[in-house]
Amino acid sequence: MKKLIFAIFLACLALSLAQGGQEYGDGLKAVSRGEWANAVQYFTAACYNYNDNEAGSCKELGVIYEYGKGGAGPQRVKKNDALSKQAYAQCCKKSGGLMRECCKKVGK
Repeated sequence: MKKLIFAIFLACLALSLAQGGQEYGDGLKAVSRGEWANAVQYFTAACYNYNDNEAGSCKELGVIYEYGKGGAGPQRVKKNDALSKQAYAQCCKKSGGLMRECCKKVGK
């Protein structure tokens, strides 16, 4: 019985990791195409909607909001210090403090 419960747990964990990883990968593809607003959607989903350790998505989201990306086109993402700090804080939290660049941005 313990082995069955453990197997179910591992299957659920793998599914969760695959979903978060997919969003991160899609976000990176959107960035490479200059689709900043789409990238924000993917990174936000991976950063905040999954229970896995998707600190990379949080970092990417923080960078996009810290600098603002996309010029004046429809894919423009305006600079937003509050959202940037929120994403960096989530990055620091999800990485357990290991992503120092995120932690420094929020004074930790």
